Amino acid sequence: MNKNTEKYSRKGRSEVRREKSSIQNEEWIKSLLTRTPIATIASVNQDQAFATPISFVYVEDKNAIYFHGAKVGRLRANIDLNPQVSVNVFEMGQLVPDEKAVEFGLDYQSVTIFGKANEQTDKTDILLGLEALMEKFFYMYESGKDYSPIQTEDLIRTGVYKIEIDEWSGKELTSDRTDKFDYKPKGF
Repeated sequence: MNKNTEKYSRKGRSEVRREKSSIQNEEWIKSLLTRTPIATIASVNQDQAFATPISFVYVEDKNAIYFHGAKVGRLRANIDLNPQVSVNVFEMGQLVPDEKAVEFGLDYQSVTIFGKANEQTDKTDILLGLEALMEKFFYMYESGKDYSPIQTEDLIRTGVYKIEIDEWSGKELTSDRTDKFDYKPKGF
């Protein structure tokens, strides 16, 4: 076993290994959650972790993440059996070259959230989640003008989930190098 395993297994779940990259500023964290469209939610079933990409919205006055998805499937089953989840959002920056291969890197910002997920059953909560998602992703369209508003019968077609945030932590890594560059896949 690695000599650091025991040391890091005792750290709090929202503690960041590199203190200099840790961000505890709540406004910074909320800003990243607000502008990032996709997150990865990690759920567990029978000692197996599952990572699932989701589109999401952070609702500040509820201090919660809302997302929608199927009413059946692995993520739903995992949440039913164990509502404890973690969520990660990530914004990639520029690639950072160096003279030594071991020092090459990547600028980035990320937030990791720990909390409890559950499917919303109250119509008010479901509408709150769906309307917040519409506002985040389709803010340029107006309900009742550009599309028909969400109807009660629409609510049976999708599950709306809420993650009550227990803890969060932010990380940012930014290099001062002037030769940084944007990632471009080879051949594209």
